[in-house]
Amino acid sequence: MLPKLIVSLFPAEEKLFSYVRVQGSSVATLEHAKEICQVLGGFVACPENEDEEDAIISILSENGAEDKTVWIGITKDDDGFALHDGNAASYLNFAEGTDTEAGDAFVLNGNEDSETYGKWEVKSSSDSYATVCERVPTTKSSDTLRWRF
Repeated sequence: MLPKLIVSLFPAEEKLFSYVRVQGSSVATLEHAKEICQVLGGFVACPENEDEEDAIISILSENGAEDKTVWIGITKDDDGFALHDGNAASYLNFAEGTDTEAGDAFVLNGNEDSETYGKWEVKSSSDSYATVCERVPTTKSSDTLRWRF
């Protein structure tokens, strides 16, 4: 059973992003982040363009996240990079020189004082970072209700 979740909703174009904090902590491992997003009916956010990355970083800033490094739901296999649904990722934004084989998970760096601000980095899935969930809304009125606790 998951501890109490604190959810903040942010509509962005055709997606709904939600910054999620577990009471007492603002970070989670990737596996925990996936569980949290699944409970909310979504998945770990997969930015598909720079505007979506900016929206995710803004969500963290507006909610007072100290570390604005956030999990992204992009995965890598023998065929390349994929979104949560298995479709090929058409947008990639890794920091220059990133070795995508160096870890098993990916994050978006939203820390303005970092050389890799706004870029993706490779991390270990056992590390802990902020969680932003995503899902495609079906109707605006019912989506807000479904995401409330």
